[in-house]
Amino acid sequence: MRAGARLKARCFVHRVDLAPGGRRATGVSYLDAQGRHRTQRADLVILAPSAIETARLLLLSATSDHPHGVGNRSGQLGRNLMFHFFTLAFAQFAQDVHAWRGPSTTITIDDFFGPDFPPAAKQAGLPYLKGGICETGRHR
Repeated sequence: MRAGARLKARCFVHRVDLAPGGRRATGVSYLDAQGRHRTQRADLVILAPSAIETARLLLLSATSDHPHGVGNRSGQLGRNLMFHFFTLAFAQFAQDVHAWRGPSTTITIDDFFGPDFPPAAKQAGLPYLKGGICETGRHR
């Protein structure tokens, strides 16, 4: 952000936009916080949402040059994803560590949410949305 990047909060990116020929990303298409369809052009596009969300976004970005999704020529995009489940952790400290002050961990849970059929999905041209975030702090 110090170099000029802008953070747009509460937006849902649903497509990586490509230049003709499909060899270079030119920006993204997204829904803004009010559900309006927007595009953002960029000199450089970096995808770093998570393993699940990166695969989802690349699959949604299919074009005539990439009919099965960007980077999915082999048909394996997202198919061999593995998770390391860490279901319980605890610790005891001699001093107060203020565990209730914000989330201590944020993880993506895709198995127990949706599909949901909100207006945002329809506006993005999607059949539904699936995914979710679970934040844990002091309490489950």
